[in-house]
Amino acid sequence: MSAIPVMISGKVANLIRLLSSNHAGQIVATVHAIIRTLESNGISIHTLAEHVENGGGLTEADKQKNPQRDRERACRRVRRRRQGGRSQAARHGRVL
Repeated sequence: MSAIPVMISGKVANLIRLLSSNHAGQIVATVHAIIRTLESNGISIHTLAEHVENGGGLTEADKQKNPQRDRERACRRVRRRRQGGRSQAARHGRVL
C-alpha cells in the first residue's frame, strides 16, 4: 500500500465531508472531485480505501491513543503544577 501524502489527505478529507450534502448534484460532483484529486497525484480509489481501512497508516499503538484524553491529561498536569500540586478539595480546605 502506498501512503497518501498529508497534503492530499487533508484535501480529500474536506471533499469527503461534502458528501453529507442533501443535494444529489453536489454529491456527484464531490465524488468526481475526489477521484480527480487522487488520480492527479497517482493514487487510486482503492489505495484510499486501504488507507481508511488500515487507519491511515497508523500503528496499533497509534490507534489506541486518544488525543483528546492526552490533551486533557496534559492540561490537568499544568494546572496542578501552577497550583503547587494541591488538589481542588485541598485548596478549599475540604478533605475527601
